[in-house]
Amino acid sequence: MNNSDLLTLLHQRRLLLKQLVECSNQQVKLVEKKDDEDFSTVFLQTFEEWNNLKRQVEETSRSISLLQTESEQEQGFSAEVAELQQIAENVEFIQSSLREFMYGIGDGMQEISNQRKIVNAYYGGYLSDTSAIYFDAKK
Repeated sequence: MNNSDLLTLLHQRRLLLKQLVECSNQQVKLVEKKDDEDFSTVFLQTFEEWNNLKRQVEETSRSISLLQTESEQEQGFSAEVAELQQIAENVEFIQSSLREFMYGIGDGMQEISNQRKIVNAYYGGYLSDTSAIYFDAKK
């Protein structure tokens, strides 16, 4: 490979990183308004896009590493620091938001369980929704 191939790969990696930034920005917007009905569907689609872009960046970086020395690679990464920092910030925000969301769901489930115990303690076990009721026809 020659120098023009290397420049093409560097440009391709830069474009892929910009696409990763855009994808992570979409995910941040989705997480911020996670009340939407189709949140999980749309988030999973952007997650698949994220994985695809990440794989392409890794492949491109692997190809670049075969053509450059370590010091040249470090110089190339220094030009991409802004994109990498934005991606890291977005990923950190998404992870913390999803973690809080999951804890909220867990707390809600614990609260329901506690309320059920209170109802059973005060009103006895006869209000249990797991007991079967049978109706027999008289003959």
